[in-house]
Amino acid sequence: MSRSKRSAQLETKTKRLELGAGMDHTETLSSGRYLLYRRPASGRNGTWRARWRNPENGKFLSKRLGAADDFTDADGIDVIDWKSVQKKAEVFFTECARTAQLEAIGEAVVDSAYTVGHALRDHITECIRLGQETATLIARINAIILPEFGEVPVAKLTTKKIEDWRDKMGDSPRRKTGWGVSEARTDWGDVTPTDEQLRARKATANRNLATLRKALSFAVEKHRVSRDHQPWKAVLSFQKVSKSRARFLKVAEQRALVKGCSDDFRPMVQAALFTGSRYGPLCRLKVRDFDPIAETIWISKDKWDSSRYVHLAPEAVAWFKKVTKGRGGDESMFLRKDVKRVNRLNLEGAWARGDQDWQMVLACRASKVEPLVFHILRHTYASGLVNAGVPLVFVAKQLGHVDTRMVEHFYGHLCPSALKESVRVLSPVLGIAGSRNRPATRKGFDPNEENDSQVRRKRIAKK
Repeated sequence: MSRSKRSAQLETKTKRLELGAGMDHTETLSSGRYLLYRRPASGRNGTWRARWRNPENGKFLSKRLGAADDFTDADGIDVIDWKSVQKKAEVFFTECARTAQLEAIGEAVVDSAYTVGHALRDHITECIRLGQETATLIARINAIILPEFGEVPVAKLTTKKIEDWRDKMGDSPRRKTGWGVSEARTDWGDVTPTDEQLRARKATANRNLATLRKALSFAVEKHRVSRDHQPWKAVLSFQKVSKSRARFLKVAEQRALVKGCSDDFRPMVQAALFTGSRYGPLCRLKVRDFDPIAETIWISKDKWDSSRYVHLAPEAVAWFKKVTKGRGGDESMFLRKDVKRVNRLNLEGAWARGDQDWQMVLACRASKVEPLVFHILRHTYASGLVNAGVPLVFVAKQLGHVDTRMVEHFYGHLCPSALKESVRVLSPVLGIAGSRNRPATRKGFDPNEENDSQVRRKRIAKK
């Protein structure tokens, strides 16, 4: 409310004590919104109640707001004066109107027991409905957020609770994962964490906080919780803890790594360096996914990137033609020849999750390249495009990102040198470096003569 309403009988404690005990005294704040006061016969403080009338069906809803400041000083929580009780009643009226609107349009209405766990469940359901990958999201929610806030009603969330949880994550060590791990590590032990470890933990805390915020904001958007209570908006993320992945292979290192691979793993590495694809989509590649006419290859959707056609360089086109020559379209593009088994893709001999890890270790040892994971090949591909001066929007398209934000974050440090080289190589030659400035002239006009404006100024000066 912008301002409180005056009341001759309820505004002051003196006037209220003159009213009859054991009966309700009503003050109309606006149409369908009422404030009630009742003074008990026992001589204690009176009580405030708000009453709201549904304009659609005429039904009334009421709520006790607190005690009046008849004999006790107001504290704004349990004991409320006339001005404060109107503000508290306005919150109740707004919530009643929102609930009535949801019922009118057939939306689900939830009660005050709506918890953070409910909000997270609804968020996951919405992600599944939109076709988004939720495996990583569900794992993060189950391990990090639900144990802390799962049973907490959203209405009882506070900024301090969320900030304490954020700080706890930022100071805690990385969780133990994998087979046989029953619980997370909660302390650093005798090891003093490095600055890099603390930075990484704070970056992870930011990602978990972003997940919580997104779920709660979705609950507000769907009218499952009130817009008047959003404490998570006041919680700030840790600043300057994100770090770009600067590791990428030089051309000589790429050649050495390819030579150091086993015969069946080498095509996987080559394909990653030619396309920038992640490991999973490469395992699912079929021979028909390569189009030699359009010079593209189809990369299927995974949990992070969208499906797309990747345009290939001439060297890559020639290599894929060689790999797919004489093969059936339904055949897997890359097969693991040293293992005969049917994996989760039901493809005999196809590469599966985790098969690349040990192969990369062996390849790095054989090529004497500093140890790396398969995903660095994707960074190498993207870094090569950026260094060549390819616009970031095209790089994002090749990688399957919806916009350039991730490309700018991870490869933005390469842009200054790429920009300098692009301007040097691609700028048009104008042929104007040796020209001299000449005064503008027109036919029949002598630049040494006075012009009309100069003549007029001299005439005016003489007068």
